[in-house]
Amino acid sequence: FIKSRNFRTFAMQDRSSAFKRDIESYMESQPIDELLFRNQIQCYTLANKDIDKFSKCMVDFTQNFEKQLDSLKFRNTFLIAQGLECFDAAKGDEAKLQGCTADIHKRIDASYASFFRSV
Repeated sequence: FIKSRNFRTFAMQDRSSAFKRDIESYMESQPIDELLFRNQIQCYTLANKDIDKFSKCMVDFTQNFEKQLDSLKFRNTFLIAQGLECFDAAKGDEAKLQGCTADIHKRIDASYASFFRSV
């Protein structure tokens, strides 16, 4: 009985880790690098060959970007915790687990959309 219980506990922990990796992988697929590249081009275009304007534009963007990125990291940590709580509450029920995954992906999308609007 104890070995069986330990195996089930191990199996759930393994699935929980896989669920967390899925959430993190989904977060990493968001196009933040594209945003940085587009902003560099935008600052270069707005600067109109003026190095000081380009520098100011990049500094202003970078300061706001870093502030918003910190906020996004905190929101992501919160979403991972909520996703894992949902996973634990599902107790292995595949339909509930799929619901957890769909919900967390939707909430991640909303979080990143808010981030992209704010930078």
